[in-house]
Amino acid sequence: MTRKKLKKLGSDERFTFQANYAGIGMKRTMRGKINTRFLPTILFEHVMLGDQEVTDHLWLNYTKQFAELGLLTKGEIIQFNARVHRYKKGYAEAKVTDYGLQRPTKVSIIKSMTEDRAKLPPLPDEKNALIGLIMKTNKDTYLKSGRGFDQWYVDQYEAWLQTESNLTKY
Repeated sequence: MTRKKLKKLGSDERFTFQANYAGIGMKRTMRGKINTRFLPTILFEHVMLGDQEVTDHLWLNYTKQFAELGLLTKGEIIQFNARVHRYKKGYAEAKVTDYGLQRPTKVSIIKSMTEDRAKLPPLPDEKNALIGLIMKTNKDTYLKSGRGFDQWYVDQYEAWLQTESNLTKY
């Protein structure tokens, strides 16, 4: 299913979107035949441009600007500027063209579900620790689907937590 509304916008300019935060995840990329890399992603639902929903869900790279918002809660409304881009999804012969968003900037929380965001645990600023948080959060799903759960990354997250001097146990 192609995201036709995004396609119509084109990629010549940036647009301001609002979307409901729905979770974190990761994608796996292959560098060569044996070198797998995990990259953090963020899931949004009900992606809006003004008062029009342009897609029911969308995955974006979990960029530094998203990370700077801190730990997000499902349902929070995030605003960001981004550009539409065309990409191929699927594998081998089954690849199809679809449309997504890329290069998000001016990221902010429009509606928070948390009264005091300062009381939330911090988000790792190290990529491997962030992947560990994602794997820990989604462990059951990743194990059931064979999506690449690796305890080493969770251990990196746990070690990162231990190095944070002012943290209480979460």
